[in-house]
Amino acid sequence: MRALARAVLVGVLCGGLARALMRAVALLTGAEPAFTWSGTVAIAALFVVASVGTAVAGMLRVHLAIRLLVAAASSGLLIVAGIGIGSSEIAFAAEHGEPGSMVWAVVIAAAIAGLVVAAIVVPWRDASRRRRVPQQRARVLVEA
Repeated sequence: MRALARAVLVGVLCGGLARALMRAVALLTGAEPAFTWSGTVAIAALFVVASVGTAVAGMLRVHLAIRLLVAAASSGLLIVAGIGIGSSEIAFAAEHGEPGSMVWAVVIAAAIAGLVVAAIVVPWRDASRRRRVPQQRARVLVEA
């Protein structure tokens, strides 16, 4: 259960940071920054679903291929949305922003991509590590 709680926390934090970075791109390009609670909640929810899904996949005691399929199914929407939003922000910066803003838009898009990866990989590793710990303890008890 702790792995799932941490996955929710990672998802909320990564989603919040991604939303703040999206706002930074809007400010850099001179676009009208639009903040809506529904947009913020939707972004955070995408990150939480991906994080919790990969944590659940990491905890499963099945073949690795099945765990990877579960992780891909739960995080696929976040990956597709992240690519779509990032590329549209970069395209907007290229069309409407100053030359320096384009560089920052690319840097911020890369940071958002890093948050997407973190939201997927961190819960997977945490849950996978927790899945192996009881087996290691049992092995130590048997050897003693």
